[in-house]
Amino acid sequence: MRIVSVRRNYQRHIRERSLTPPDRPDFYVKGPCRILASGEAIPYVPGLIFEGELAVIIGAPAIGIPGQGRRATIRGYAAANDLIVRDLAAVSGHPDPRHGDWAVALGRVASPPSLGSLAIEVSVNGVLRVSGRIEEMLFDIPTLLTTIGAEVPLEPGDVILTGCIGGVDYLRPGDSVEVTLVGISRVSNWVEGVT
Repeated sequence: MRIVSVRRNYQRHIRERSLTPPDRPDFYVKGPCRILASGEAIPYVPGLIFEGELAVIIGAPAIGIPGQGRRATIRGYAAANDLIVRDLAAVSGHPDPRHGDWAVALGRVASPPSLGSLAIEVSVNGVLRVSGRIEEMLFDIPTLLTTIGAEVPLEPGDVILTGCIGGVDYLRPGDSVEVTLVGISRVSNWVEGVT
């Protein structure tokens, strides 16, 4: 399974981090990292942060669409928590973004007929920390599929993380964190380890 991570795709996250909005989708293919299901423990490491995201699960390889380039078909969507180790003060991160990849937690895959104005929420220890909607994306899902598919050979089961909605913060041992695609999918995990 290949995981493609999209960066700087939500207006709130860009504002919070004082980032420059990209003029095209900014993405990279993640290096090896843990894949966690809902309910699994997140191994603790100092500097661990959460990023609530909408994950797109690829259903079939990219095919050519007249006038739109190559676009993969979608199997479904899932709540995702992109767990990264990095200094929140770093604006653009390490030259190789894969240096901070730690784990990705994925919820149940759902196939709604339409996402509509889908809400994404992140709670830590039962307290809502951030919420947003997919229309806050700079680049929508069809654009991401076309752009990424032109450079990455997407295959069934591959995952596109469509970007952090914002409100990232550090996690500590004993914390529970939950990402919810309201009415569609949820992933809930807890952090194990000692400081």
